[in-house]
Amino acid sequence: MKRTLLILIILIFISTASYAVEDEYLDIGLTRPIKSKYSVNLSSGSGFAIYSEDGRYLGDINETKIKVDFKQGAFTISSNDGFLLHSVNGNFMLSNRSSADGIISVGDMSYRAYIKFKSFEGSPVVINRIRLEDYLKGVVPAEIGPSSQEEALRAQAVASRSFALANINKMIKKGYNMDDTTACQAYFGTQKEDPRTSKAVDDTRGIVARYNGEIANTIFFSTSAGVTENAADVWGGNLPYLTSVKDPYSASSKNFNWELNLSNTDLQKVLINNKKDVGFINNIKLNINPTSGGVQGVIFTGDKGQAEIKATVLRTALGSTKFRSTWFRVGFIPEGDFTTSLPSVDSQDNDIFMMSSTEKTVDRGDKKFVMGGADSKTIVLVKRTKIHNRNENKIEEPTISQLSNITYGSESYNVSDTIKIVGRGYGHGVGMPQAGARVMAEAGTNYEEILKYYFKGVEIGK
Repeated sequence: MKRTLLILIILIFISTASYAVEDEYLDIGLTRPIKSKYSVNLSSGSGFAIYSEDGRYLGDINETKIKVDFKQGAFTISSNDGFLLHSVNGNFMLSNRSSADGIISVGDMSYRAYIKFKSFEGSPVVINRIRLEDYLKGVVPAEIGPSSQEEALRAQAVASRSFALANINKMIKKGYNMDDTTACQAYFGTQKEDPRTSKAVDDTRGIVARYNGEIANTIFFSTSAGVTENAADVWGGNLPYLTSVKDPYSASSKNFNWELNLSNTDLQKVLINNKKDVGFINNIKLNINPTSGGVQGVIFTGDKGQAEIKATVLRTALGSTKFRSTWFRVGFIPEGDFTTSLPSVDSQDNDIFMMSSTEKTVDRGDKKFVMGGADSKTIVLVKRTKIHNRNENKIEEPTISQLSNITYGSESYNVSDTIKIVGRGYGHGVGMPQAGARVMAEAGTNYEEILKYYFKGVEIGK
């Protein structure tokens, strides 16, 4: 009876406006541990409890290792040696028999709370039904890594919590709220949980970012190219808190600079797959965002004609882990096109000074300076007083030298058999760059200030 009441409470949907967000349960579609969704191996040290989808307790399973099969539209539960334990009519859920919040292994990965098996449009779906705060403990270490500074971890926890609630029905047409991939948020169950990231989740429990009273869609990514992108330029729409901001802090990331060598044939295949055959490519023209310097469109001219393709489409087609961002040029980055190096400074200015390429941080009295740079030629100087003006309780935008003097338009390149792409940043470029958040945290900026810097106009709280 107690189990039935517990699961019924879990299944009741309550609006985020009328209850604490940390009490929310999510259905997360599992892809990582599933080799075949038609036959799934599970284990639990204390056996399993079975529930129907509507919360009715169906019984216990003493076996610690079981297999769930889906055949002819129905689920069966068998022991590892093939002995039939249960035939289940309809969808059902399993929990650890000793605790509803206990751990169940699915394949070679482990999850808290419930594993749900659902027939959706004739196919089986495997879902982890889990409380929001426990879900975040599997997300934050996967997204930013546990070695990041404490305030960066807290910023990620709030961003991930807000993102989850803002996108709670992103994949409802597939039978669950979100999945475990980067299409939503990277989620590895208990596999990557770490005391430091779990503490960041606990420290910010229930705290979200809001814009005009609504939970903000606090999108994040790895590393900017020195300026974040307007969401409207990347995906369309108009979210005032997802606008372009200067971000020299990401320049210290190993992902700030990248290169990729492509053959002419590689690019021809992309165009053909998009029904735009121009033949052998002899010229590439980049249409560049005047605000960020990122590429919006690419025009290819070949011996059969000319065609244009969106930079986001090109990146996806060539692989987003290789073609790391849409901030790129062909062959080389022209001098002055963009730089995060500081202008010359007055040696008498005691608040600003240069550091060698080997220095990471320098403390001078009540000021802390952070050096970034993907190589010895790039030095980024972050002056704490420029990050946070404590008298006005706000963050001031840092200055990136030369950026304000550049007018971006288009750049054209003649190419041949091999095409070298050079770029900066890693990810879609919208929202909070995790690399930038780390550097801001190292300079003493707290998580609320970090979030308010990258998401303009948001309020942070419960």
